[in-house]
Amino acid sequence: MAHEFRHDDAVSGRVREDEYEDISEHILNDQATGDLVYASSATQLSGLPIGTDNYILSVATNTPAWISPAALLADISPLTTRGDIMYRNATVSTRLAKGADNTILAMGADDPEWKTPATILADISPLTTRGDIMYRNATISTRLAKGAANTVLVMGADDPAWSATLAGLTLTSPTINGTIATTGLTVPAITLSGSITGASQTMTGMGTINGLAITADTGAITSGSWTATVISPVYGGTGVANNVASTITISGSYATTLTVTNTTGVTLPTTGTLATLAGSEALTNKTITISDDVLFTLGTTNDQVFLNRSTTLNANTSLANVLIGTPVGLALAANSLIISNTTADGDVAMYGNDNGTSLQFLYFDGSHGDLYLDGAPLYLKSGGIIRVSLTSTVFQISSDILLNLGTGLAQVLLNRSSTLTADQELTSVIEGTSVHPATAANTLIISNVANDGDILMMGSDGGNSKAFLFFDSSTPDLYLYNVGGTWTAGATTWTIPAVTLGGAVAGGGQSISALLNITGMTGYHELTEMAAPGAGAANTARIYAVVGGDTLTDLAAVFQDGTIDIFAEESTEPDSPIFRYPDGTEFKSILRKPDRKIVQFVALFPDGSEFVMREIRYPVERW
Repeated sequence: MAHEFRHDDAVSGRVREDEYEDISEHILNDQATGDLVYASSATQLSGLPIGTDNYILSVATNTPAWISPAALLADISPLTTRGDIMYRNATVSTRLAKGADNTILAMGADDPEWKTPATILADISPLTTRGDIMYRNATISTRLAKGAANTVLVMGADDPAWSATLAGLTLTSPTINGTIATTGLTVPAITLSGSITGASQTMTGMGTINGLAITADTGAITSGSWTATVISPVYGGTGVANNVASTITISGSYATTLTVTNTTGVTLPTTGTLATLAGSEALTNKTITISDDVLFTLGTTNDQVFLNRSTTLNANTSLANVLIGTPVGLALAANSLIISNTTADGDVAMYGNDNGTSLQFLYFDGSHGDLYLDGAPLYLKSGGIIRVSLTSTVFQISSDILLNLGTGLAQVLLNRSSTLTADQELTSVIEGTSVHPATAANTLIISNVANDGDILMMGSDGGNSKAFLFFDSSTPDLYLYNVGGTWTAGATTWTIPAVTLGGAVAGGGQSISALLNITGMTGYHELTEMAAPGAGAANTARIYAVVGGDTLTDLAAVFQDGTIDIFAEESTEPDSPIFRYPDGTEFKSILRKPDRKIVQFVALFPDGSEFVMREIRYPVERW
């Protein structure tokens, strides 16, 4: 039998040798055409089902397996990154990493490599010198060496070349820029797109020159006819086109006499001197009227503007040369006076003369957007109202400046910039023999200096005014009204001599300490399970609720030395021996120490079951 599966010897008494060796009697489970037999162990033969078309037989962990060509390629490929290329180096197939953007694959001495376009161009270019030009001759692309200075590139019979002249060339309708320095240039007709500079030379024998503006020069027009419409004053003209409705302009310092024989746009005075744009002029018996929407400006660059705006102006609306950028302002009615400083960060100040000394009373800081009332107290006429509209701005009163209320200035608001010692008086703020604590710098002080004047603070509850704080100066007593919700003292300490509670007190996770007695309680103390709090101070004990070993709640006390006494437990389970045994059952009391820190008093019942009656835990420091 050649290459067939067979057994070396027969199993006597059960199968004949010819049957044992018959190949038709030995098949694999679920055997199919194309399956392979392999040794899956030293003693076991197994079948490998036929693979998918075009799959390749491989070995995975000492066992044959079919894999796809793509998987095989992934196993043997050196490529790691999208864009990599595989090539053969001196010994093996290896990886060429992807090139940078816009690089080109080129062949090196032995292996391929990525090169920049500039490097490729340098490799193949015939150019060697700055100014060289590449062109195609009869067979290849080649180099035309740079020409000499001021030579031009001209086309020969076949190839380009540099030339110093343009001999034999005819320029048809050319556009010429720059300077023409050629002697004997014959120009039959020319249209100029710029100026002709004569360089103190003379043009002679000209026919008609049309449409030229001739400026001051040392040359002259010696022949021909002049048909221009404007003659400059230096040549006897006015510089403008003159007609019956023209304006005459004369430039320069000339003694000039004007004779007007018809109606003009200027009314001349019978005597005196006309006002000029330069110098000072004294105007008498004159009224200057500036029409609506005409800017009256100050400064060389029109920095300050006065304007009568004839129509309404919406809030925050820019106005050319008056309200710059993205303005911030209220809407204006028609015929409003606008005063504006258009210079970036420019200020506005108003002064009066106080007995020979200029005194500022209004100042606007343009760089910060702050308005200051300076120089003197601000008085409000009886019945008047000051309205302050604050949006994103700040109404600021400087430190140590009093904000007073009332005819007698009895009520005061003050930011005290420096510290104040206890019981220290402060003129117009804290008077007489005061009683108050020391204060830090920049403390807000609210004071009523009127004799026995009270202080009342109120809020509106749905349109109904309700007091929440009242200080009776004559008593003196402080009252809290309509107090509800939660009092929050933060990190400070409140000293309360006596409190009558009308509701619950919520601690908010804080401690109440140093209480002498809590009397008059008709309710209960409720404790929440917590971890042992640790020992307290000398001569104290802390009572708390804790989770027992049976997950039920126990009541415990920890003493100043750390000893813990569990003195009460939650309801015992129904199968506990104290419930199972009848009344009068005798049990043995045992002292048990599970470890040296715990002492238990245990009841031992006749069936061997136990019940812990009390447990004491001692701190580690005791041992």
